[in-house]
Amino acid sequence: MSFETQWDAFLTEFREGLTILARNALEDWKDTAKADGEAYLDAMKDDLPRWAKALKEGLLTKNEFEQLLDGQKSLLKLHMLTAAGLSKTRLEQFRVGLISLVTKSAYSAFGI
Repeated sequence: MSFETQWDAFLTEFREGLTILARNALEDWKDTAKADGEAYLDAMKDDLPRWAKALKEGLLTKNEFEQLLDGQKSLLKLHMLTAAGLSKTRLEQFRVGLISLVTKSAYSAFGI
């Protein structure tokens, strides 16, 4: 299967998971949470495909991939959710869930 096909599968799985995560974690703010999740994915649009390809090709370990994603927490600003006045605890829970979703979606799409 080509990388492009797997990347499309990753995006589909991520977006489906984002809908569920937003609904379960922040029911009252699910649309805002989805928008912030998409913004996070967009902020990593240059790095994430390159890292995913390196992971698929065995050039990165799972641990290295997860460390790279964890290092991108600063990109996960959650501007709209912060503006909505959500507590820091709820924001951090969503942030952790979102990074976990990216990781799980990549492992699933790329057969890791």
